[in-house]
Amino acid sequence: MKYTTSNSVNLIEERVLSGINIQIVQFKFDDEFELEFKSNTFSFMLPLNKGKIVSSVGKKRYHLDEKRLFLLKKNTVVKISSIEKYTTFIAIMVSQEGIDRTNMNCSGLNVSEGLLVKNECKDINRWLFECIHRYYFELITDRFNVKYAKSFLEVEIIKEMFFLLGNNETVAKDDFYPSIETLKKMPIPIENAIRFLESRPIQEINVKKLCKQSGASQSTLNRQFQQYYGVSSQAFILKRKMIFAKELLKNKKLSLFDIAELLGFKSASAFITSFKRNFAITPNKYRHILL
Repeated sequence: MKYTTSNSVNLIEERVLSGINIQIVQFKFDDEFELEFKSNTFSFMLPLNKGKIVSSVGKKRYHLDEKRLFLLKKNTVVKISSIEKYTTFIAIMVSQEGIDRTNMNCSGLNVSEGLLVKNECKDINRWLFECIHRYYFELITDRFNVKYAKSFLEVEIIKEMFFLLGNNETVAKDDFYPSIETLKKMPIPIENAIRFLESRPIQEINVKKLCKQSGASQSTLNRQFQQYYGVSSQAFILKRKMIFAKELLKNKKLSLFDIAELLGFKSASAFITSFKRNFAITPNKYRHILL
């Protein structure tokens, strides 16, 4: 995977993060900027940390923020410019091998680079948002300790991209993955807590960190989560882990020990107990039904 850029003023960092079949290029600017970008593979880009940018291809302009990303055909020259200072955005490049692997792992999805026949701007869904941020964070901190975890997240990201292109239903249908519009209607502490939860590895999240990032006390946060979700903030974190566990169980190469470690459980037995308590079925039986 290769890319080219034009020289740009106010660029303070350009960093390449390489996975297996996905490569992320991170750009940081400390002031207004304008940059041209071109990749020799299918790619997409989005701003980070509530940033806003404008992407232009020819005469068409697309405004991007945390709700929208821009999908690019290979060898497309896109011009990116800032709306505000201190902007960070990432370009995510996908190899043909990654597309082929996703097609192999997702029976019936019919993933094909041919689906991308034009440059498109799409609303991002919560599951894709979480997978991208989790993958980015693990790469930037070099924390991929679990075998196959990197491959799993890559497949999920590519799969969701093609769901968007095909206008299919997204996998994130659970109420515990609220849409961005729904999230904005919630009290600020809940909005801040969920945004923080989705931008960090889930094994590192606890109630104390959630309260600090939400700007509310534990009692206030618990009261608001009870009001909107009928559970405490601790139970909300656990519920999100269990929803993520269902997705991880689709990858038969991940052992229960691997999944337990990814989700921050102290042991595989603790994960099995929690999963059975939530879904009245063991992880192995659930995986057997899936496969």
